[in-house]
Formats: sequence, structure tokens, C-alpha cells
Amino acid sequence: MELEKEIESLPTPNDRGEVFEQFVYLYLLIHSDYYQISEVYREKDIPLKHKEKLKLEKTDYGVDGIFIKTDGTYTAFQSKFRTNRGIPTVRELSTFWTEGEYADYRCIIANCEDLPKVSQKKSGSIQILAR
Repeated sequence: MELEKEIESLPTPNDRGEVFEQFVYLYLLIHSDYYQISEVYREKDIPLKHKEKLKLEKTDYGVDGIFIKTDGTYTAFQSKFRTNRGIPTVRELSTFWTEGEYADYRCIIANCEDLPKVSQKKSGSIQILAR
């Protein structure tokens, strides 16, 4: 909760989003054994061969990064930080689902406790949420 309050106190949504993306990246690195991750990248550091395989655009359309599991599957992830733990809208998530279409899985990591119901209908959908 302390980290969440510190992030909430940052002046702009972009600042809050950037810090939360850094947190998510480090979280995945630290817990790579638990999630069986062999490689993890933030969007700006994804090697070209992985970008080409996943058909990611050069412009950021919602994929904040990817991780590759030890079984070789690809997961695109998006970080969503919400002040007061508000639920992101379907519209806010739709570009991520579209951009991450060629990954085996799409993971939304957010500090909220739930996502829109439609997110549960998405094939290959994974959620890491606050509880």
C-alpha cells in the first residue's frame, strides 16, 4: 500500500504509469521462477526478432512488454495503475488486446481488484490484480 500511495502522489498520469510499468517489470524479474519466465522485456527493449514474431507495431499501442516462459510461450503484458483502484474501461484495454493478438497469452497487471467482465471472455487472458 505504501508504494501505491507514493505512485498516486506523482503529478501526472504519465508519471504514475511509467513508475508502475517499471514496478511491473521488476516484479516479473523477481518472480520469474514462480511464473516460469526465462526472458522479460519492457516494450522499448523487446528484441526485433520477438517484435516481428508477435507482429508488434513500432508505435506503442498498449503492449508494455513481453515475457517468454520456459516452455517457449509468449505473453504480452500491459500495466494499468489506477488511482483509488478504479477499474479500467474496455476501451482502455481494447488496443492492448488487439496489439497482443499474436502472443500466446495476454496478461493485464493492475492495482485494481477487478477488470471489465469482457476481459474474462478473451482467449489467453491472464490477470494479476490487487487483492
